[in-house]
Amino acid sequence: MLKIDNDYILKFKKDINLSNLTTYKIGGKSLGVFVFNNSFDLIKSLLYFSDKGIPYKIIGKGSNLLITDEYLIEQVFIINKERFFLNYGNKVLVNAGLELQYFIKKLIDLNFDSYQELAGIPASVGGCVFNNAGIPSIEIAQYIKTIYYFNRKKRKIENIKITDKNRSNFFSYRDSFFKEEAKNNNFYDILYIEFELKNKKNKTELLEIYNKTWEKRILTQPLNSPSCGSVFKNIHLNLKNEKKFIRAWEIIDRLGFRGYIFNGAKVSEKHPNFILNFNNAKFRDVYNLIQLILSKAKEQNYHLDLEVEIIK
Repeated sequence: MLKIDNDYILKFKKDINLSNLTTYKIGGKSLGVFVFNNSFDLIKSLLYFSDKGIPYKIIGKGSNLLITDEYLIEQVFIINKERFFLNYGNKVLVNAGLELQYFIKKLIDLNFDSYQELAGIPASVGGCVFNNAGIPSIEIAQYIKTIYYFNRKKRKIENIKITDKNRSNFFSYRDSFFKEEAKNNNFYDILYIEFELKNKKNKTELLEIYNKTWEKRILTQPLNSPSCGSVFKNIHLNLKNEKKFIRAWEIIDRLGFRGYIFNGAKVSEKHPNFILNFNNAKFRDVYNLIQLILSKAKEQNYHLDLEVEIIK
């Protein structure tokens, strides 16, 4: 039985379906969900959970998660609804829970030439940093200056300074220092991110790029159906004098999975790297379809890696 101190009882929601917290619309229940409206309360809660030995996971927009339908008896989930955006000179400081699209539009309002080509990605800024979200022309890591995070083991806030020289030490294709450390059970909770923006352009021009990117996503991706976005990473090939990659959707298409239905889950016909919650899909429908694609790809010597995070 989870006992909650009075300071946190009003922020604790016990009977929330986790399916309501993810873009997949799949998931059961956990010990509970804590909802905070500012990072000060969030940071206090992280210390509290560490002291009590309560396992937790911070989620942003839930756009990269596939969560089991079963009851997660050993975990609580945390949401921070704060919108913190501070501009000083050519730098911007934001909280990790800030919606990516809100962040991009604020940058456009300030005439910063930066992330307008990431229009339409339904994620939080912190989630983008964790996964180093991006497209071939721009990744979130490009303009990061400082990352402030909570070190669970040391129970304190630390920071990492990012420079052009050390950026590749902390970020790579759809990967980050934080993501790799999490695989080794070293958890660092991203709290704030400072960006240094170098170039400015006309706001009208930036907005036009943003809107055209949105329109292209609508035409090429099944944005009206519940999904996690791209399920698999593209395969990068390191050749002698250049870097090339094979798009994951092309591999899935070659394997004959375009439009493939497995119970309530379906491989998108519009974009085969999207697996949709097509008809009230359960966790196992999507999970088993992912495993089937991975298995068939391996038979053809394609080694696909997941972008989606699976919690089971």
